[in-house]
Formats: sequence, C-alpha cells, structure tokens
Amino acid sequence: MYLLRSGQWIDATIHINDTVEILGIYRLASHSVRPPQSSDTIRLPRWSWLSVKISDASGNALDTEPENTVLTDFLGTLRTSISLTPGQALTLFAFQKGWLPTGWLTVFGSDGTEETLTCADLYVPGR
Repeated sequence: MYLLRSGQWIDATIHINDTVEILGIYRLASHSVRPPQSSDTIRLPRWSWLSVKISDASGNALDTEPENTVLTDFLGTLRTSISLTPGQALTLFAFQKGWLPTGWLTVFGSDGTEETLTCADLYVPGR
C-alpha cells in the first residue's frame, strides 16, 4: 500500500504524524487510489487513460509491445476518485512495476482524446 502525501508516493509502513497531508491511498488488491476516508466497498471510476504507448515525439508508436502492454494494463485499469497528475500515476506505476518509461508516451483518453507527453517533463519535482 502506498500513500500520496504532498504530491509524492510513500510506503504506507512509514509512520506519519500528520495524516492531514495524505491525499490518497493506493490499494493493490483493488488497484485503486482512494481518499483516506473512503470506504473500500465503494466502486470507483476508471482513471482517464485507456491506452498508453511508448512513442516518438510525433506520437508514432515505437515497437515496444511488452512495455506498451504493461503500461496499458496498469494505467488503463487504475480506478480512482481523486485527481492524479500523469506524473503521479507514472510514479505509482514505477513503484509497482520497477521501471519508468522515458522519452514520449502517446495516451488515448476515455474521452476520445489523444496526446503525446514528454516523460522528462512529468518527473520534474513539484509537478
């Protein structure tokens, strides 16, 4: 379990005196991020990303099928009722999968949008 505290993920086994700063709790069993006060029995909506592919700067998918499948399987099925930034979602992915994508990502959203993100910009502290 991980806690989203002040925009950063931390291991839930760390003792925290001020729990007011905790914005969300990631639970592996339900693959969800919930507010600290939320009941585990409430079904949450999916996060806004349906599909994620490693791409070039123009958004052309690169031939990295195993990585693309892992990214989409994790991010496309994540459920949350709190607002996550792309950087927070990808950092959570890194904690769970042990690697971070680099370069560019092409993201297809649940609202039909498609955008290309530069990964380097997502990991800048404070974003």
